[in-house]
Amino acid sequence: MTNSTPQFTVSIAEIIAKATDPVAAIKSLGASIAKSQLLGPTDRIEIGEVCAMICATDGLSLTELFRTYQLSFGRLEKRIDAALAEFIRAGGAVTWIEDGSDGATAKATFTRAGQSETITCTHAMAIRGGWVKNTKWATEPRSMLRSKVKKWGILALAPEIFCGEYDDGEGLAIAVDPPSAGLVARALGGSQDAATAPAPAPAPAPAPAPALSDDLQTQLLEVIGAENMHHAHAWALHVKWLQPGQDMTQIEPKNARAIIQKGAEWFRAKLAEFVAKQGGNK
Repeated sequence: MTNSTPQFTVSIAEIIAKATDPVAAIKSLGASIAKSQLLGPTDRIEIGEVCAMICATDGLSLTELFRTYQLSFGRLEKRIDAALAEFIRAGGAVTWIEDGSDGATAKATFTRAGQSETITCTHAMAIRGGWVKNTKWATEPRSMLRSKVKKWGILALAPEIFCGEYDDGEGLAIAVDPPSAGLVARALGGSQDAATAPAPAPAPAPAPAPALSDDLQTQLLEVIGAENMHHAHAWALHVKWLQPGQDMTQIEPKNARAIIQKGAEWFRAKLAEFVAKQGGNK
């Protein structure tokens, strides 16, 4: 006969219910959640308090909370891999066509309930959208590309998994292979019947159109390297190939071709020289 350690689980709801002062218990738990930073960076204790209340009302343990959700731009949103697991449990399937390992393109086909969507995300799209301000696009491009594709695929076929939460702070520029782009538009709040759709709000002024074709953008990215894009942008501003407010997609095609023709070794050496000089000028 072997001795076993008693196992027990106390839910957040039980902790709060048994506390002499439930409000104080929520505040204490909330402060611990916020300060732990396990959901993501925040300096707002009230976010932790709300998370404690969600655990209590929805019957979640802290482990389930941390595994399933994260903080993004001050909001609680479902983690991508938790959403993907839910999508698969609901009968969905994902087949990767390009896994993003080249740092340039990720592409996958999502299927569920007889419907299918092929979703693509490219690093060129990230540049156009301004998402590369998030440094992970330089340090973890494969992960970021795959994450976008997963989220957009789930939104296309099972938007209820995100409970109406579509914006991750980087906008949604979904590349959907035809002929089913309308399904994604409806999933994002569009209407099947244009005649009965409400009048759209005035659109903001469009961003400047890229000067480069997708093919040139891809070639330029291969030469520069995703990890060097920030320095390349600063260099292009320095040599007046870009104006303030422009990104690398607005560089003149002739200048892009010049970089491509010189090749990766030459250009990266040029960047290293530029960065060294800039560092010496500080």
